[in-house]
Amino acid sequence: MTSAHQIARLRRRLEGVRDASVAQVEAYLRACGWAGRRTKGGHRAWVKAGHRTLVIPVHGTRVRQYVIGQVLEATREEGEEQDAD
Repeated sequence: MTSAHQIARLRRRLEGVRDASVAQVEAYLRACGWAGRRTKGGHRAWVKAGHRTLVIPVHGTRVRQYVIGQVLEATREEGEEQDAD
């Protein structure tokens, strides 16, 4: 399991950036307990119990800012849970 410190560090790397590498976004999702479910074309679906499926469009090696915002919003609860501990 990933520590709260590691999750916070990964989240800070994504906050406020214009784009990020696919590897950074996927590492953050894995650290927050999400699992890659399937890939179809240039879209990767990530799932976690109790959450909607999160689809990440992957066209090249970078993920755009609006997608990063969606990822941070979907994982906001993990950050709040870690802060409460």
